[in-house]
Amino acid sequence: FQAEDGIRDVERSRGLGDVYKRQVNGCRQALENIKTYNFRPHDAFHLAMIEDNQISAIVTKDSDFTKQSNKEKLEEKGIEIINF
Repeated sequence: FQAEDGIRDVERSRGLGDVYKRQVNGCRQALENIKTYNFRPHDAFHLAMIEDNQISAIVTKDSDFTKQSNKEKLEEKGIEIINF
């Protein structure tokens, strides 16, 4: 929709079907993250959402993320891990 003054409506929702597909894909990615990084489920889901939203840096104290072997793997994927 375009108003006479040229202001457009915000993009419409993609609908529940797309939301459910993203949740299923997030679950699949979380399972992969459990296998790859030996993450606990909640950390695996966090990483799946980080990847899905293309976040490039994490500031954390969580030892699952700051463990050197995981940190290196994540940084290879373009996700910087900042330990505080």
